[in-house]
Amino acid sequence: MSNTLTIERERLAETLRDALGIQAFAFLPEAFTPPAVVVIPGDPYITTLDEQTFHPAARRVQMEAWIIADTGTNERMAADLDQLAWDAAAALLGADFEVEEVEKPFVFTRADNAKFLATAIRVGFGANLTT
Repeated sequence: MSNTLTIERERLAETLRDALGIQAFAFLPEAFTPPAVVVIPGDPYITTLDEQTFHPAARRVQMEAWIIADTGTNERMAADLDQLAWDAAAALLGADFEVEEVEKPFVFTRADNAKFLATAIRVGFGANLTT
């Protein structure tokens, strides 16, 4: 069963897969090889559009797209991540996503303890939870 959250998370991953030419997941996979995009819920995931109470027709949904660079020298990983982040933000804006911010790079640790340079792009959109 699909709902707005699943559909938008998959659309976000697909947009970045097509734009960046790298694998993209609408969830955190058990195993993957960077470079890659992983789309996860934002914090907060669902919130109000204004100061009203939790009205289902006036919601804002936030997601994060983690852009994870391939391994290499520090210089190469930084340059690759900068290019991926720039291209990703441009692609998301072109696909009518609301890019809220691109976070500073961080170290992403995969389940096998391998470490990669990554950044998170925060994306938001309005949603009606009654549909």
